[in-house]
Amino acid sequence: MDFSSSFECLDNRLLRTFLVAAEKLNFTATAHDLNMTQSGVSQHVKKLEEQLSVVLFQRAGRRVVLTSAGYHLQVFALRQAEESHRLIENIQGKQFGTSGTVKIAMPQSCLTLPEVKSFFSEIKDQRGIELDVLTLEHDCIIDRIENWGIDFGFICQYEISHSLVYYAVAQEELVLVGKGFPQAQGAYTDPGAVYNLIDYPGLKYYFGCWGIKRFGDHQQLAREPYSLVHKASCLRSAIVMVESGLGVSIFPRHCIEKRLAENTLVEIPFESNRPFQNEVYLVAASGRGFSASIERALELLLPKEMQPQSPAFASEPIKVCH
Repeated sequence: MDFSSSFECLDNRLLRTFLVAAEKLNFTATAHDLNMTQSGVSQHVKKLEEQLSVVLFQRAGRRVVLTSAGYHLQVFALRQAEESHRLIENIQGKQFGTSGTVKIAMPQSCLTLPEVKSFFSEIKDQRGIELDVLTLEHDCIIDRIENWGIDFGFICQYEISHSLVYYAVAQEELVLVGKGFPQAQGAYTDPGAVYNLIDYPGLKYYFGCWGIKRFGDHQQLAREPYSLVHKASCLRSAIVMVESGLGVSIFPRHCIEKRLAENTLVEIPFESNRPFQNEVYLVAASGRGFSASIERALELLLPKEMQPQSPAFASEPIKVCH
């Protein structure tokens, strides 16, 4: 569905109401955010639907959901708004210097990466640049990038995509850990022990990478005595559950270094304790232009030879290894 021909004729007030309603999926919450009445929100949506000759929302109990037309309008309008915002930022940046908001997302594990912490430290000295940071899982980050919800993200998985471009910016060592001493003395040296894994978002990918590195193939990994017993909603909760003795799990070493040093967690040894380094990537949309503030943020994160050429990333995805 192409809205480009009629977009210029749309009332910006109606479009603004629609975008908030599309995010909230609740007309009462939309009215509260926009300081309107609920009937006013409904009237704005109705007028917009009449202008476009489509239905944008459908009722689902007390909530509303976007129709296919509503979803396409949301994506199109967000893209237009973002392009307009970046154009203004670039124009003002040329005249007044670099300024603006940089929207990024990453898994919880990336917050403790030395490279990310260094970036946060350097960005605070960049006058006029503000960071908007979300902690999301892999699929949500990719979705936000493709739908113009964020400028770029950090992810721990690489997958072939013609709409994305990847830059390897860091490595993280994956380790299997359990509850620390003295309670765990000798608990992880029994070759016949069965390990209860604490599951959390991202573990299955980590477990697959770590296991194949250690055992060599999926069939051998499948024969190992690991079972998923408990589930945590996030990495931090999983760490606390392992510390409490509910099971074991695999974490990036940089997330638990302090706990390992304090022996509240211990690394589970193996005969061949080869470290596994997992790549961490900066990922963004291929072929998309960036504002001056985003370009400056990328300059702080990437070596000069890896930086995207202004005004856009290359049209084909690339994978840069250390």
